[in-house]
Amino acid sequence: MGARHLFLLVVTVALAGIVSGAEGYTRPPPRQTLSIARAAATSPEQVHVSVVGENNMRISWITQTYVPSTVYYGTSSRVYGSSATGSSSSYRYLLYHSGDIHDVVIGPLQPNTTYYYTCGTNSSTEFTLKTPPAQFPLNFAIAGIYFSIRYQSKQLYMIGAHQSPI
Repeated sequence: MGARHLFLLVVTVALAGIVSGAEGYTRPPPRQTLSIARAAATSPEQVHVSVVGENNMRISWITQTYVPSTVYYGTSSRVYGSSATGSSSSYRYLLYHSGDIHDVVIGPLQPNTTYYYTCGTNSSTEFTLKTPPAQFPLNFAIAGIYFSIRYQSKQLYMIGAHQSPI
């Protein structure tokens, strides 16, 4: 038997195994339909927080319908002694509509403090954020790739010693 005949025999046996295995398969019944309730059109979605300057934070979120761009906030849960109002915008691209994109800057805030806040009026969802410390305990360095291993070693040594190599 040549190599070609042996190959055909192996392929035929493999296909026979696949076909006979398919006959013994029983498809399971379909599962129940999964339904997820959508939040109210005024509920905040995609909430983002970012630092703005030394003592302010920017709160951004999206709603599907118009809601005033107001954030109520305070240092105790459900007790909001402060509020800030910002702006909202939206955009369209072909058939897509973004919804209202809200942007509010809150502050001045105390460093290293937990704040509780809600986005928009009549929102039952409360969020929290913690402001950064007054002094960042961070040291960082930016190092580039150089052709000289000797210079790179010197640069890393100077960074470790908190000196600028330039």
